[in-house]
Amino acid sequence: MITAKIQLQYSKSFLIFLIIALLSCSSGKIDAAQDKGIFFNEIPANIHPLTDLYKIYANEVELPVIDGMKSGQSGYLGYNYTTFWCSAGDVTIKIKAKDKINSISVHPYKLEIPVTKIDDYTCSFVMKTDYYLFVKINGRRVVIARDKAETDVPLPGTIGVFNIADDLKTLNATSQLNTRKVAEAIQQTVDKASAYGTETGIQGIVYVPKGLYYMGNLKLKSNTALYLAPGSVIRFSDNKTDYRHDFTKKSRGEGTWW
Repeated sequence: MITAKIQLQYSKSFLIFLIIALLSCSSGKIDAAQDKGIFFNEIPANIHPLTDLYKIYANEVELPVIDGMKSGQSGYLGYNYTTFWCSAGDVTIKIKAKDKINSISVHPYKLEIPVTKIDDYTCSFVMKTDYYLFVKINGRRVVIARDKAETDVPLPGTIGVFNIADDLKTLNATSQLNTRKVAEAIQQTVDKASAYGTETGIQGIVYVPKGLYYMGNLKLKSNTALYLAPGSVIRFSDNKTDYRHDFTKKSRGEGTWW
């Protein structure tokens, strides 16, 4: 049996702030979005800050725009971004900027996407298919990523789908104090899914329901698939003691298999 491993090394200034996030919309917004065939994830400010530089709409559905422009702070992207998914067909993107739009361009240029100016602060264009675009507005970049509509969503409780909630039970996974216990519980779920996949020849699915889960060491084994439901966030602990000490290298210091 093969175990997938990621080598993680840390120093005295050790910090992990890795988020695998698919975050849910509030019921009112998601209902309105679904009526127009647009699906997105509303991002709570305590997970990712939102920018006030732009409002971006897809078929008149407002999308959350993540602030990735925190200049001078490590770990930020240097651009803002938003994502959504929908079925095939044209989607009209409208951008309302906080400041007057003096220049705007849509990349990659090869797509030759024309931009329509609505007023000094508002422009629009059409996305004809799923793509990763970046729009440069007054020299700043904002990424707009469109994905295909989700299919084959696993259902908790069906054969071959293993819900981490069954192993977490009443454990509070949102508290970083429980990181190790949460990791151990989720590892149990992964082990069950892997055993099922090995026995049947069909991948066992680890189902992560909506919620925040602080995580330490986790081994994703063969014959498994990891599914994060909308609204689920796996956040790796920034506490060095939440991880095993698996090795030491003179050139790198202490490290762990993650």
